[in-house]
Amino acid sequence: MLSGTGLRIVEGIVLGIPVVGTWLSALLFGGEFPGRIIENLYPIHVAVVPALLVVLIAARARSAYVNGPVQFAGPGRTEDRVVGLPVWPNLAVRAGGLFAVVTGCLLLVAATVTISPVWLYGPSSPGDASAGSQPDWYTGFLDGALRLVPPGWEVDWLGRTWTLAVLIPLAVVGLFLLAVAVYPFVEEWVTGDHREHRILDWPRNEPTRTGLGVGALVFYGALWGAGSADLVATHFHVTVESVVALYQGIVVAGPIIAFLLTRRICLALQKRDRDILLHGYETGRIVRLPGGEYVEVHARVQAAERYRLAGPVAAQAEDAHPTEDGRLRIGDRVRAALARVFFEDRLQPVDDGDPGGGRTDEAIERGELTAP
Repeated sequence: MLSGTGLRIVEGIVLGIPVVGTWLSALLFGGEFPGRIIENLYPIHVAVVPALLVVLIAARARSAYVNGPVQFAGPGRTEDRVVGLPVWPNLAVRAGGLFAVVTGCLLLVAATVTISPVWLYGPSSPGDASAGSQPDWYTGFLDGALRLVPPGWEVDWLGRTWTLAVLIPLAVVGLFLLAVAVYPFVEEWVTGDHREHRILDWPRNEPTRTGLGVGALVFYGALWGAGSADLVATHFHVTVESVVALYQGIVVAGPIIAFLLTRRICLALQKRDRDILLHGYETGRIVRLPGGEYVEVHARVQAAERYRLAGPVAAQAEDAHPTEDGRLRIGDRVRAALARVFFEDRLQPVDDGDPGGGRTDEAIERGELTAP
């Protein structure tokens, strides 16, 4: 019943596409709903998708073999040098253990849990859809986008009816997925950093990138939550209109607030890391200075921790440079403006030739300070 309802929604969305919607619906369903949708989707599920998964796994394995694994910063690790565990026997044993755990969980679920007992309900019927039906987790954000559109969004243009209540959510979601796919290339163009990177960045050390990611998660989460607006209204005893209005506000303002707040949190964490790197971490030990002042002992952080606290690689925003005829191209101006925003308030790494503090401990050993 849920699958039939979901396919009906898919048909409505496809029919809402101007010009080609009717043709696409006939091609997908093979006629009037439900048509031959099962026969059309069956080979995709049992042949096309598994073959694509095999191809992707092979491509992923080849990429890992050619480019090498990525790693977090640590002693001896560089962009060209990987320091990690050997494949045999360390990684092989880990992979084997993970395989055994996953296999055991699958067997346990298969033996004890009833999944989708379609034989108990019979064929799909629109009149028998259960109350509180919700979209699948992987399509919930699409349903939520449709629910957030105000009613009555239709216009007549060029002799056709344009259902904006369907077209605008599809366009917004499509642009969002496109932005996720092209963002790495956009950041490379904005920052001018075309180097090959195999050292992973800590989220706090890239505040703008992390802020954009959190903002995208808030946007996606709001759409996903809006897909269950009716259940939220019934469980919390509020009107569904107020729930939809709340999610509309979150979709518009939530990503901006999340971006600004996340970036400030990342910068604050960077400042704390820099303080620990330069002065060491607090040990809880109190010592007395020769003048009678009491201070807390700071101890040196370990070498592996110093690499993490050292912060991002030094980088600066590049200004727009004029061409040979003295003109500034619009593209260069836009890139320079975005680069200034990307590197705004970014902390530069410190010289960690002898970082980590510990100087108070050394002073005690030399007898300059007295431990109480």
